[in-house]
Amino acid sequence: MNNEEFAYFLHGTYVSDYSEIAEIFTNGLINYRGNDMLSTMWPVKIQEGELGKKVKEYSGTKGNAVFVIKIPKYYLIPRNRNGKLQQIPLPIWKHISNSGEKGKVSQLSNELIYGVYYEKNETFLPNSNYSPVHNPNGLQFDNQQLQFLLNDEVYDWYNYALSRNEKSFEELKQMDNVDKTWKNAINQYNQHFNVNQDTMQRL
Repeated sequence: MNNEEFAYFLHGTYVSDYSEIAEIFTNGLINYRGNDMLSTMWPVKIQEGELGKKVKEYSGTKGNAVFVIKIPKYYLIPRNRNGKLQQIPLPIWKHISNSGEKGKVSQLSNELIYGVYYEKNETFLPNSNYSPVHNPNGLQFDNQQLQFLLNDEVYDWYNYALSRNEKSFEELKQMDNVDKTWKNAINQYNQHFNVNQDTMQRL
């Protein structure tokens, strides 16, 4: 997979032991500020072979662990031609509750967490659950995705993404399962990223 096709983000936090890391790898990162990547993650440009250097530089600034988020750019800033998207953006947040600092508590899909640098033993632990093609069923869009769609005047998708962010995870999951909302997009991304696992089994 071409490294240029991905956006990288770093999330620093404190963990007490490996069980907390395993829990995040399994369930995802919690954000108490809603569907806002930039409120809890730092965007970084990573060239081939630079990941270790970048996480070590960031380590210690916000906790003893640095989680690496690796998201296909197509999900965030898909190509647009005359108001029509050439790729389908996939939502990334699971709605947990409405009692966060900014009205929502959200959880980032665990499949987008590439791994973590643990300062305790100076090692990088990859997340075995990571996949560039994640399960978007029931998920909501990020504020940055909404802003891109609005700025690029893709109003049909902007309105659709906005409407999803008003529904619960259970409502969206049921709707997506019945309508097979993401089937075509997932098939296209599976082919593009040469993902061998059957993502549709997780939808």
